[in-house]
Amino acid sequence: MTDKEIAVELGIGPETVSTYWRRIRSRLGAVSRTEVVATEIRRQAEDAIAAMRRENDRLLFEVAERKRVEAALSESEARWKSLADNVPSNILTVTLEGTITWSNVAYVFRTSRKRLNLDRSGEWG
Repeated sequence: MTDKEIAVELGIGPETVSTYWRRIRSRLGAVSRTEVVATEIRRQAEDAIAAMRRENDRLLFEVAERKRVEAALSESEARWKSLADNVPSNILTVTLEGTITWSNVAYVFRTSRKRLNLDRSGEWG
């Protein structure tokens, strides 16, 4: 944009625009307006990259934390199932819809059903 176009856009005089350009160039040590604009674009890009790096670090931490929690949950579930398999009472895990998702050995023994025949829908085969 020319000084005149900038002045019209901002509603100020062209001399004011020229004065601002001189002040900006002297403060930034830039020789031309192109350098001033390039410097500002570079600064904005660096700020954006820094923000993306912070967000990436936050997401990496979140993923690592989620993996840690999932591993702990999996270990806890394995311990629970191991304990439940050794209880003489029937134990089932059932969804809210009533689908059986797991049974202990006692249930399988008492019902003469094969645990391996429990399909993904929770229906006994």
